[in-house]
Formats: sequence, structure tokens, C-alpha cells
Amino acid sequence: MTRTIPGPKRDLVGYEGNPPKVSWPGGARIAISLVVNYEEGSELAIGDGDATREPSGPADWPLSKRDLAGEGAFEYGSRCGYWRLMDIFDEQEVKCTFYACAVALDCIGGLATSTLFTLLVLPTFYLQVHGWLERRSALATER
Repeated sequence: MTRTIPGPKRDLVGYEGNPPKVSWPGGARIAISLVVNYEEGSELAIGDGDATREPSGPADWPLSKRDLAGEGAFEYGSRCGYWRLMDIFDEQEVKCTFYACAVALDCIGGLATSTLFTLLVLPTFYLQVHGWLERRSALATER
């Protein structure tokens, strides 16, 4: 019995060791796509009113209890990590894409519409929003 599965057939073979010949600008031998995944504030957090927290931290700590260490790890990105990366990208003249959840941008004072964001990020980087929340979309059901 053969099942018909919608969508393209999975390709696990690829070019079979014979990739196409590619010429990069300036004779470069490698191309890098740098993407910063920005989701801080979109994760499950009891402190934000969610019934459970992200399943991180000690295995014996109930998901119904706040994990302040876990929350602090997520908060680091927007409080410190983002600014450190911006300094490095600026110093090294690196272009990249910020792949973000809309709620993560909204959580930090409406960053997406702030003057700082407009002046620092939009002219230099690319922004792609991949949904309102960071949730396991592979587990979503069709509506």
C-alpha cells in the first residue's frame, strides 16, 4: 500500500557528490549567511502569565514553577547580547539578517517602531519576522 503525502518528495540524496559549479563575487570561495535569531520575550514564561515555563533548567523543577535562572538566560539576549553583537557587526562591517518573533520585538518597548531601531538596524541589517510567538509550529494543527 502506497500513501500519497502532500508536498514535495523529500530529497535525501542531493547532488550525489557533484554539486553545481558556483562563482561568487570577487572569486570568493565561501558565502556566509549570518542570521541572528531574536526570540527573547516570546518563550513560555510564568512571569508573563503563561501556565507553564520553557522546559529548561533542572529536570526535577516543575514546569508550573518559575525558573528565574532560565528567565535570566532569555533576558540576557535583549539586555546585553544584542548590544554586544551590534558593536561587533558595526566594527567588522558585517551585514546580517535578524530573524525575529514579532512579540519579542514588541516586548522591549516596541523596538520595531522605536527611533533607535529605525536608525541602527533597518539601514544596516535585514529584518524577517517569523510569526508572533516562538512556538513549536511543527506541532500545530490545521484550522
